[in-house]
Amino acid sequence: MPHRARLSIVAALSVLLPAIALVTPASAADEDPISAYAPARESHVRAFPSQVRIVFRQSITVASSIALSGPNGAIPCVQTSPTPAFPESNVVACRPTSASAGGALDGVYTVGLEGVYANGDPTYEETYTFVVDTVTPPAPTGLVASVDPYLSDSGDLVISGTTETKTDTVFVTVGDGERTVTASNGLTKATDDSRDFNIVVEAADVATLADGELTVTARSRDRAVNDGPTAEITMIKDTATPSVVATDPADDAEVPGSELDYVVTASEALDDTSSVRLFDSADAQVEADVVVAGETVTASPSATLPDGAYRAEIDLVDTAGNAAETETRTFRVDNSGLPSTTAR
Repeated sequence: MPHRARLSIVAALSVLLPAIALVTPASAADEDPISAYAPARESHVRAFPSQVRIVFRQSITVASSIALSGPNGAIPCVQTSPTPAFPESNVVACRPTSASAGGALDGVYTVGLEGVYANGDPTYEETYTFVVDTVTPPAPTGLVASVDPYLSDSGDLVISGTTETKTDTVFVTVGDGERTVTASNGLTKATDDSRDFNIVVEAADVATLADGELTVTARSRDRAVNDGPTAEITMIKDTATPSVVATDPADDAEVPGSELDYVVTASEALDDTSSVRLFDSADAQVEADVVVAGETVTASPSATLPDGAYRAEIDLVDTAGNAAETETRTFRVDNSGLPSTTAR
């Protein structure tokens, strides 16, 4: 008998609990009665809407309404939902009969909303605005790259400029003629009429572009998604570091130390900061004059080198500023047959 009593209680609860779970507090609907607005509240649109539509979370009656007004006053708006034929719906919508009646102008439009609930809840009222903006923003000005030329160690590339204050987003593209990378945003207010931007193109993206001339474009977009014309500049990408093509004497060659000039020929024109340093087998640096000319750098020792093994440490920097890693070459000096070691 006690066992059957327990079963009866469990059965009763299994019937009651689902009903309890389905109860939704009325306050939840009161807090957020509307699920969607079109046009959205406080939005910017680039064309006058063909319909104003608001979606409620509860059914509303045909007594619900929308009042629309614009820069030139009230705009007639034919209600399309609910209607006498379909008196209950969760959507209230209307179609403006003529945009010109309220002035199909750029500016602020007001929606007055009244939702009459089918269940008799208090009528919901709200007024909100949206903006019609058909004017495209002008092209950005003052476009400049943070580095030009872009080198192997330049890191992220920053494109800077100025756009008008109504701009919401600036899009920057950098291309080599075959590939293009894109970045956006980075806006800060400059004055009441303009905004500065500093848009970062990550180094990893720049690395995908070929060396040579790059084209940089910038385009402004406003909140209504009007895209303006582009501004354009060109810049140079040069990330190739110079390399050793040949040395004289050649690597591991044996030469007399008299009148020795150690000449390095590089893969491209060199900057004056390029150098060649000579060291003997005891790691003592040989005193030498270094001259850079075009694609060559020459180290001329100030005296005849004594017999022994030597190494040359070569540091090349091209005219763009790309520095190569130090390269090392070796040679031997054999002064057999020379009368003596003399100052040059």
